[in-house]
Amino acid sequence: MKLPARLYGDLIGKPFEDGGRGPGTFDCLGLAIEMQRRQGRAVGNYASTIEEFHREYSAGLFGPCAQLCRPAAGCVVLLRTGIHERHVGTMLDAYTMLHTMSGMAGGAAIERLLAPEWTRRVLGYYLPVEDAL
Repeated sequence: MKLPARLYGDLIGKPFEDGGRGPGTFDCLGLAIEMQRRQGRAVGNYASTIEEFHREYSAGLFGPCAQLCRPAAGCVVLLRTGIHERHVGTMLDAYTMLHTMSGMAGGAAIERLLAPEWTRRVLGYYLPVEDAL
């Protein structure tokens, strides 16, 4: 399964801004929150660190969540980008993610999660419990 382009096509190329929650700029967390909202999941304006996001998400920030064994369309992928740094993206299918980060030329983009630079950084995939069943 793949998320339809109508859910994310207008987000590609949106510039990165630390703390950006849209509609003109996003950081990785803001983009993930927007993608959850577009999938019909009620998400508040969460303006915290990725570390806190990881704790809150796994504890149910978007409702009760389940950690998946493998990626699925619409789930959030949590990635390690440094020793203590975290990054999030939204899986468009089992192989590609939509994300944005500081220093990314061209803004929000689709990348293959299977690329070596990302595969070894995956910390987990998350979906609301009702979607994971």
